[in-house]
Amino acid sequence: MDGLVKERLRTFIASRGISVRRFELLCGFPNSFVANMKRTTSPSRLEVIAERFPELNISWLMTGKGEMLNPNVTPSAEQHADSLAEEVARLAVQCDRLLTALEAEHKQVESLIEQNSRLIALLEKR
Repeated sequence: MDGLVKERLRTFIASRGISVRRFELLCGFPNSFVANMKRTTSPSRLEVIAERFPELNISWLMTGKGEMLNPNVTPSAEQHADSLAEEVARLAVQCDRLLTALEAEHKQVESLIEQNSRLIALLEKR
């Protein structure tokens, strides 16, 4: 595997109209998997990529020879549904985290408003 594999993978990802992070999520890879790719990647990772993106010509990815896309291969509706379900689940978790953080900040703001009201009342008494 040469050093251009990462760039070819980025080219493929861009051609699909998705972000690198979304690609990593769809494949179940850790954050920054693509950014941290070295000269090689494990066969199991290539299998996952080939399974999730059957339209990608793995030979092209590895060598740069041939076409980027396998002819007459398109992702199945089931793969799209799985991808969407995973994305919805990920977004639901992210929304829950954001809501929790927002609630905590709201409590802090209410506390500050209460403190300011007490300070104003003290100042008005003077």
